[in-house]
Amino acid sequence: QCAPGYTGFDCSIPVCTLESTPILREQLMTEDEDKIRLFEQHPCSLEGIYEPQVIGGIEYKRGVCVLPNKCACLCKGRKDDKYCKKFGGIHCKNPFQDPLFKNRNVLRPNELFGTRDCWSGYEGLVDENDNFVSCHMTIYEPDY
Repeated sequence: QCAPGYTGFDCSIPVCTLESTPILREQLMTEDEDKIRLFEQHPCSLEGIYEPQVIGGIEYKRGVCVLPNKCACLCKGRKDDKYCKKFGGIHCKNPFQDPLFKNRNVLRPNELFGTRDCWSGYEGLVDENDNFVSCHMTIYEPDY
């Protein structure tokens, strides 16, 4: 018998689940109950809803369950202060924040502006300790 929040033959695999809400359903952009159920069972990876992305020959899911009901979301590009000072360029890029957000909405229901140092990848809901509990939202990247 595994401790609560863990599964597997050696009880070392954390379990992440999440109950959907009307807002989450809107953000998922689907009415498909099978997809909603998959999201509730896999809120980090969204396994069964989205195919893994191949980056550099390696398959990556949107996120991974690292502790019970805690996700590590995939960040495909992040600001790195150390490399920014040394090399500049892409290492200095911040998540896009729209200065005209009061006048327009460039975001689709499943997008958000990056809230941390990640400017490309995924984020989602956070718990009371600011830990991700889902990775269902895509970080918005402008086309320019």
